[in-house]
Amino acid sequence: MGHKGRDNIGETVIKAIQPYIDNEEFQPAAIAKVSKACTSICQWVRAMHKYHFVAKAVEPKRQALREAQDDLEVTQRILEEAKQRLHEVEDGIATMQAKYRECIAKKEELELKCEQCEQRLGRADKVRVSLQAGPAGVVCPRWAGRAQVVGASQSPSHWLPLQLINGLSDERVRWQETVENLEHTLDNIFGDVLVAAGFVAYLGPFTGQYRTVLYDSWVKQLTTHHIPHTSEPTLIGTLGNPVKIRLWQIAGLPNDTLSVENGVINQFSQRWTHFIDPQSQANKWIKNMEKDSGLDVFKLSDRDFLRSMENAIRFGKPCLLENVGEELDPALEPVLLKQTYKQQGNTVLKLGDTVIPYHEDFRMYITTKLPNPHYTPEISTKLTLINFTLSPR
Repeated sequence: MGHKGRDNIGETVIKAIQPYIDNEEFQPAAIAKVSKACTSICQWVRAMHKYHFVAKAVEPKRQALREAQDDLEVTQRILEEAKQRLHEVEDGIATMQAKYRECIAKKEELELKCEQCEQRLGRADKVRVSLQAGPAGVVCPRWAGRAQVVGASQSPSHWLPLQLINGLSDERVRWQETVENLEHTLDNIFGDVLVAAGFVAYLGPFTGQYRTVLYDSWVKQLTTHHIPHTSEPTLIGTLGNPVKIRLWQIAGLPNDTLSVENGVINQFSQRWTHFIDPQSQANKWIKNMEKDSGLDVFKLSDRDFLRSMENAIRFGKPCLLENVGEELDPALEPVLLKQTYKQQGNTVLKLGDTVIPYHEDFRMYITTKLPNPHYTPEISTKLTLINFTLSPR
């Protein structure tokens, strides 16, 4: 009798065997004296009889369990649909926030340009008034149009450049300051670039606090060895582009110093970057920054991740390999090491057993959510590790 059979013993069968169950002689011990084979039959009949009443008592609970499971499945489907709608709303909010930040940046830029135009207009108006007044201080409307003064003993050519220079005195001061700043930067460029290069090459994996300790040590060494440098040669000040940094922040890069340093390291690194990103800040920033470039996002667990990687390399698309562990797939090594070579005049790369064209616009980013991963030295030499972990204040 199978599982379904013992659960469906009819009442007629139970009534038929009830007299035997009630019979004191229908006991395994008593029957064993007569026949061992019948003993097993007796035990089985009594067990099925007992099981029938237990199953009958449990059946309402089983039915309630099935109904609860059905309700749970319905609730889970509703929850998944709600999560999907929430995700869509959050994406919409993120897009609107990015557009808002972009509009604010444009507004600030236009306000600055407007202010500059007003200043230039004011200076031009001063020059116009000076031209109309003439060298002797006598207003002559014809002066502005024909650049001459009736009855003036001095030629306009003797004083016109002076009037223009006086009118542009503010610009002259600004230009002079710019020249002095550029000269100061050029005089100290060796030390500043040395610190910036060391920052990009070595400080990516460290937290902001430890970066500061190493930075201070480097600056002291520059002073000790008489290497010219500015008073505070920072990575952002030496290699950072304010316009590009602003665009990064519009795309979601946090505006703290550590995050901006990470953006500059990512920009100037010669190796592909691997972000230690437990809070997913770098992940969101990369997705927003590369969204218009057709970013491909995949995981090592995806069944066709190598095919996705191949398409990104072939067509020059950026790709994001997210949620990696402490080890990477060995098949990625040619990509990580950029092992390209020439074949029939084209740049190619061998991925697995396939030789594919290597597009120069291909870019690769890797992120992990592990807060404190332990990578082998080999991975550290193949990738630029960048620490995006938020430090407690």
